[in-house]
Amino acid sequence: MNKLYFFNGTQYSRYDVNDDAADSGYPIPIAGNWPGLPASGIDAAINWGNGKTFFFSGSIYYRFDNKANRVDAGYPRAIAGNWPGLTLDRVDACVNWGNGKAYFFRGSQYWRYDIKADKTDPTYPVAIAASWKGLFPSDIDGAINWGNGKAYFFKGNQYSRYDIKLDAVEIGWPKLISGQWRGLFNSGVRAPVMLGFAGMDSLGYPGDAVMQQLWNETNLTWTGFYLAPAPSQGSTAWMTRLDFLRGIGWGVAPVYVGQQQPEQNSPGSHNISAPQGTLDAANAILLALSAGYATGSVIYLDIETGGPIQPGLAAYYKSWVQGVITGGFKPGVYCSFLLANQFFALDRRPAFWTFNLSKFANGPTAIYQSTMPSPEPVLSSIENAAVWQLAQNAVLKTSTQTVRPMDFDSCCVRDPSQIG
Repeated sequence: MNKLYFFNGTQYSRYDVNDDAADSGYPIPIAGNWPGLPASGIDAAINWGNGKTFFFSGSIYYRFDNKANRVDAGYPRAIAGNWPGLTLDRVDACVNWGNGKAYFFRGSQYWRYDIKADKTDPTYPVAIAASWKGLFPSDIDGAINWGNGKAYFFKGNQYSRYDIKLDAVEIGWPKLISGQWRGLFNSGVRAPVMLGFAGMDSLGYPGDAVMQQLWNETNLTWTGFYLAPAPSQGSTAWMTRLDFLRGIGWGVAPVYVGQQQPEQNSPGSHNISAPQGTLDAANAILLALSAGYATGSVIYLDIETGGPIQPGLAAYYKSWVQGVITGGFKPGVYCSFLLANQFFALDRRPAFWTFNLSKFANGPTAIYQSTMPSPEPVLSSIENAAVWQLAQNAVLKTSTQTVRPMDFDSCCVRDPSQIG
């Protein structure tokens, strides 16, 4: 259910990673759907991980505000003079490598850009053929980091899969795009990109005034919303605030803290069984309807376990997922990145919200202000992650308040309840 965007001429396509296919109804025109972008000629795109996505067209570029859903004022601008050390006339392809570096390709050369320092690393450009084993040596059309240790590169009607750890194209590539990327353009794939929308998660409701201020002053787009009373969470503080939050503009992620796997010192209720999964699915739906959610919304089952999945939890998860679907809602699951692929193998239908804190500062010393990180969720290391929790128990400072504890997240869409 995580979404990628691909461009070609005057059109773009939205690709669903879980389904491994373009969404129904695509491609559609760029014009009218990406406010401020040109109607054709998008060469490359890159999510900068801070709520902004850069689009390149010829010798100019656009900075797109993911939250506002429009190009920022003052754009387009010339590439020359605004990207230190990026000595190229246009960008063929670019990709965020997920380690603080971005790569830009033009002709037979590439540049490595330091995102934090905002400048090209010394000694670049370098020949593609000298450093990228087995990759197309020139004129790459598009590139995307898949987040699972693989990256894909497109040229003409072909694509290659690059193993990041081995630092080489895998044996058997390139292959034809046609037949491998269902519903995607068969050639000329440009500017593959996944957007990132910053979100927050707090068990206690911060209050109406704080939520209004966070919307006004930050790039936060959505918030977790606790359905209660649930088996392992009793506070009902969020339950009456949906209309208020949506009236401001917030997206929401309804969270149901269900049964938890019994582990040492684990809190909550521990009745993990298939029949209980069916009962809790019905309870989650009842709470969602009571809070004001419409059928078809995603409800996220909160699974806090860190240990191996026991048979009881597997049965509970599968029956909860089916029960939510039977009841007319869409299932989601919040879980550790260490377990996400196992849950996906049990049932791939939920939207996956995975927590992986290894790539960003987290804990009581992490302090965020107006700009929350919002990288592509696939960079969480789970390719099927539509939502990524990247910081826990952090501090958020507004112009007048300090709010703690806060968890921070990124989603591939602006409203996690509407992933589909």
